[in-house]
Amino acid sequence: MKKLILAVLALVLCFGLVACGGNDAEQKEIEQIASTLLLTTDQFTADTVLPDKAASLYEIKWEIETNDQCEVAVNDEGKQYLKILENYEWNRTPIKLTATVYGATEGVQAQKVFEIYARKIKAEALGIQAVMESSETNVIVELTGTVYYVCPQGFWLTDETGYTIYIYGVDAVKLVAQGDKVKVTGNKILYYSMYEIEKPAVEVLEKASGTYDLSSLIKENTIDTISTYEKEFRYEYGRLYTVQGKVIEDPTGKYTYGIRDILTGKYVVFYDSAMNDANATKANLQENLGKYVKVDVMVWDHYSSGFVRVLPISEVSEAVIPDYSDEQFVTIMKNEIDATDKVLAKDVTLPTNFGKATIEWTSENADVLTAEGKIVSRGEKDIKVKLTAVIKAGSLEETVETEFTVKAVELKSCLEATQIALSGKEEFIKVEGKIVALDTAKQPFFYVADESGVTFVRTKLEEGYQVGDVVSMIVKTTVYYHANTNEITPQLNVVTIEKIEKEVNVKEAEAIEASVIVEKLHADPSGKLGENEIDVISKNALYGKLVKVRVYVSVRTSGSYTNVYLAAESGADAPAGYYQHTSFLQDELKALDGKLVELVCPVYGYSGLYGWRLGTAISYQEVTE
Repeated sequence: MKKLILAVLALVLCFGLVACGGNDAEQKEIEQIASTLLLTTDQFTADTVLPDKAASLYEIKWEIETNDQCEVAVNDEGKQYLKILENYEWNRTPIKLTATVYGATEGVQAQKVFEIYARKIKAEALGIQAVMESSETNVIVELTGTVYYVCPQGFWLTDETGYTIYIYGVDAVKLVAQGDKVKVTGNKILYYSMYEIEKPAVEVLEKASGTYDLSSLIKENTIDTISTYEKEFRYEYGRLYTVQGKVIEDPTGKYTYGIRDILTGKYVVFYDSAMNDANATKANLQENLGKYVKVDVMVWDHYSSGFVRVLPISEVSEAVIPDYSDEQFVTIMKNEIDATDKVLAKDVTLPTNFGKATIEWTSENADVLTAEGKIVSRGEKDIKVKLTAVIKAGSLEETVETEFTVKAVELKSCLEATQIALSGKEEFIKVEGKIVALDTAKQPFFYVADESGVTFVRTKLEEGYQVGDVVSMIVKTTVYYHANTNEITPQLNVVTIEKIEKEVNVKEAEAIEASVIVEKLHADPSGKLGENEIDVISKNALYGKLVKVRVYVSVRTSGSYTNVYLAAESGADAPAGYYQHTSFLQDELKALDGKLVELVCPVYGYSGLYGWRLGTAISYQEVTE
């Protein structure tokens, strides 16, 4: 997952805290809030937006002592930011940056003083084409161009060459708008298949109206062509095209929707995370699911699993199906049949018509799977059922026989589900249990528990479900293994879910010593895990448990991340486990930095870099005795 520069950030070398009068209770609260303000780093080489709120409520004003390295400025949106001045050398003397937090009552305020360093980075001024055509990475470059598209975590830049490049930086997004002419200085990297500029310093040379005439960049293209783009087509990333095809559910299972060329069957996938208004965009795609449409897209990149991701930059609108021949419509319907899932853990939607073509289905065993795709019964083992499709298009008629497999879905406990996932088997099973915690609000994955233990469900919880509900799910077991962090996480992917009226007792949390959480199960400090180590760790008894543990909260910075670690002893360098960065209660636990707390948490996974990871706390409290 990509780095995010957080609004309230980490690594402070030295700070002072000053409080001023007012209501005693509120004053104490403001002092506590001010003391928890953190910055990602003490070294700044790019303009950085500073947080303007503390605890999402209290106003922050920033001041800096006079120096020739940086200053506090205000952008066009009224946001305070640290502006880096034209000085290319580090000043050995730290610069004092002061944050003043103001309470609701007049006179209630508290300050925190940070000691920082700043300098401008020297860079080679290049055109975007030169940057894209060079294979050199980890070099500082300077680009001048026009912002033509802004995304949640970055923006796309183009210049007179017509080439495009992605500028990654959440804070940089806050400084620019569509149409702005900007100068960008940053580090060129290869992120999977994409060249991009990270850690950008952005200077707005000419402010625009906040719009850009994208029509000047949009060209006609086909899904069939775009789907062939691989890593050597990096120059296509960021380019805009109008395409036509059928909106489909994402065949890869990585995202939500895709779009398929009806004649060739090739497809591309819509990239959820880059959407500016993901809910509205997905609603538009859902409304047009199964329809032949026209849409403007940006080619994003070639995903490591072997497909192309695109970003819809216009609303999807229904289009007229081309006047294909009867033979072509028969081919289209064969493609529809080929694209239909044949391994069924739930009812299947069978294609029945498209344009002037129709399909009539019959089933050889309607007691198991009907001609409408409904599962009537299951066996103790998988059952294969042959369905026959008669395709008609104009004067043509063709018969296609297709075999479907109706999966057996044996009821398993939460602990058994976790163990099956860790074994590496991808099985369809049924799980019944109580929802005990959500993962995050942004990605509301969740945890389900029963008398055996707890299991992690990596599917967004549907609207209408909440913590405390008892659910019955058909799931597919998977294990997540990340090559960089060597993270091993058992997880379930939901096929179907429904609430049920059933009493479920959740197994009481098992009290464990903090030393168990902080224990590293491998010796390599780089985090690399061998095959035997992965096997041993996957079989560890901690997986699938709710644990109760007393640990010291330790807020630490690793690279650009500020995360909560769980240590057996007090001290910034004490051995520690990890509180999963996607989990709820990050701010609450960061406010307890250095304190001894008792947590009840599910075990989320194990990382070769960070050790054991605990998920969203079911409960937490500071331990004072």
